[in-house]
Amino acid sequence: MLHAHAALTPGQRLRLAHLIVEDGWPAIRAAERFNVSATTARRWAERYRAEGKAGMVDRSSRPHRSPAKTGPATTRRIVSLRLCKRWGAVRLAAETGVAPSTAGAVLRRCGFSRLARLDRLEREVIRYEHGAPASCCTPM
Repeated sequence: MLHAHAALTPGQRLRLAHLIVEDGWPAIRAAERFNVSATTARRWAERYRAEGKAGMVDRSSRPHRSPAKTGPATTRRIVSLRLCKRWGAVRLAAETGVAPSTAGAVLRRCGFSRLARLDRLEREVIRYEHGAPASCCTPM
């Protein structure tokens, strides 16, 4: 998606790359014409050589991968401390060296976000039923 201060639109990128690749212009001279750096001009020219016209469109700036900070060992430690010590996310975060939001996310993902869920017992509920209370007033 283009922003208001973009130096090159996809159409301008295509013209810039075409000048360098097809017409043989030096990258410095083409960069001056489009008011960008020579490095930028070379980058778009290389992308045009590799991908053609389709390579001139905008790409997402989202990283391809995000390395997991909380590996399996950290997850196990957070869950085991939750079960043994019954600590909250802030205390778990301080103990394990992760952010409180990360500790909370690990607990939610593993199903231990609420302490009340840990207290549930799997046994039959016993109910006591009582008869109707005796009337204190007898009819006449």
